[in-house]
Amino acid sequence: MSGITLKNPVVNSVSIAISLGRKNIDVNGTSLSTGLKASNDVVGSFLGHNLSDRAKVSNKIYNSLGYSSNIAKTAQGGLYSIAQTLTDMLGIINSVGGSKTAVRTLNDMFQLKLEQVSKQTNSVEFDGVKLL
Repeated sequence: MSGITLKNPVVNSVSIAISLGRKNIDVNGTSLSTGLKASNDVVGSFLGHNLSDRAKVSNKIYNSLGYSSNIAKTAQGGLYSIAQTLTDMLGIINSVGGSKTAVRTLNDMFQLKLEQVSKQTNSVEFDGVKLL
């Protein structure tokens, strides 16, 4: 047995695979087929996930801003209609003289306008939430 040399078939197959042109691993095992070191790919992957997470947060902020803008526009529309009703009330005051009949009529009209303002205030909603 002293003249027989045993060869490790696993070691031989690795060197054969490398010599046959497989470029997936480097002889030293320190770089990938892309030519980049494995540590660079890990960092790149981490940064990529970090940027992806930031993009998701930015999209949520953008959507929230759009949602907030719609809420503000809805409230603005409600306030505008209430302002119109109050302007109508001011016009009624200016058009009525000082007689007692006119004052009673004015009170009746004001009660109707106050009910209108109350309805307008209660009807301004966004997504089921009262805004005014």
